[in-house]
Amino acid sequence: MKINTARFGAIEIDPERIITFKNGIPGFDDRRFILLTPIETAPFCWLQSVDSPGIAFVVAEPMTFLPEYNPNIPDSAYSELNFGPEDEKLLLVVVVVPEDIRKMTANLAAPIIINVDKRLAKQEILISDDYPLRYNLYESLCERSHA
Repeated sequence: MKINTARFGAIEIDPERIITFKNGIPGFDDRRFILLTPIETAPFCWLQSVDSPGIAFVVAEPMTFLPEYNPNIPDSAYSELNFGPEDEKLLLVVVVVPEDIRKMTANLAAPIIINVDKRLAKQEILISDDYPLRYNLYESLCERSHA
């Protein structure tokens, strides 16, 4: 299946890899996304809308830069995604990369949970204040590289 993207142009994707957000992503109508993992942007990936070329989010696994990240996600979120005992879970956070890379942030307050096996996802807005909406990712990455 071929899709158009603003960043990567027309690309071929495997329809079996489409991730469905049953309720969309807050603020967006799109429900079908594909996770693009270009090697040159690692550890960052792209959550690209299948239906809207201009909608794509930079995402990352939060444990890459904050190993102690352990949000309290309610059981209802896992039920909504039809998790079975053997289903693989992927947790991502949206990253904002402004022109000044030193101001790069990650939204730790609203992780994206993906049931990898069933290709279902949702963005869960946490009810606690344990994690910030704008975590300074640049500082964290610099500290880790010097450790």
